[in-house]
Amino acid sequence: MRLLLIALVAAAGIGYVALRPQIFTLLAAGTEWVLVTCGFVAPGAEGEDMADDRLRRLYYASRMFEAVPPRALSPLDAWADKAYPGMGFGFVRTFDQKPVALAIGGWLFNIPCTYFADARDCTRAGLTTARLRVDTTDLAPLRVHLIPDFLATASPAILRVTLARSAAKPPPPTDYDPIMVRGSDGGSRALHCISAARAQQLGVLQHCILTVQYSPDVALELYFAAARQDQWQRLEQGALALARQFQVQR
Repeated sequence: MRLLLIALVAAAGIGYVALRPQIFTLLAAGTEWVLVTCGFVAPGAEGEDMADDRLRRLYYASRMFEAVPPRALSPLDAWADKAYPGMGFGFVRTFDQKPVALAIGGWLFNIPCTYFADARDCTRAGLTTARLRVDTTDLAPLRVHLIPDFLATASPAILRVTLARSAAKPPPPTDYDPIMVRGSDGGSRALHCISAARAQQLGVLQHCILTVQYSPDVALELYFAAARQDQWQRLEQGALALARQFQVQR
């Protein structure tokens, strides 16, 4: 009986994976409103390659909402919602400083929602990765005067930091050229930067990626504008300090 149950569960799982696009397309019927409430996350910008438009809408709806929008917006969220209509401010914890606990590589981190790339998405970031967006000047989270930069698809003022299990980080894409730099401690680092021509061809900000080992099982990946390349060491140290600030225990 136990083996039969295991077999049925396995068969159901395989069937779900195989038919997932059709299942989600069916469930997504009538979800036009998601395009408004999903805010500034562009469909197809990350995650699975979902060709069906309805599937994309449902996917972003499910990852951004843990409940219905609040009955009353906080004063700051209400202002942002009015100042930036259609961007989705005020739906779930956009400016909430309440920390969210994430276990990454066996370490526990408490990260305030305002640090997440999309603050409304903070509770659904997963247990192995956390994407943060901070001001490159002082690594502060989303604040009112930074909203335009945070909403921009490409801004030199914003640094993206990803905390993930070391084993979960893929190698840099082939579009990036390795650049060896030497720090004040005498150690060398490898920056992976995309050329101006290739960035223009891809329609992205010319940027660099720096991977830093936070611990044996947690890595930080810094994504920043190529214009900040000479500041890589300050950004590296700031990202490490930020991770230490969030760390609770092993």
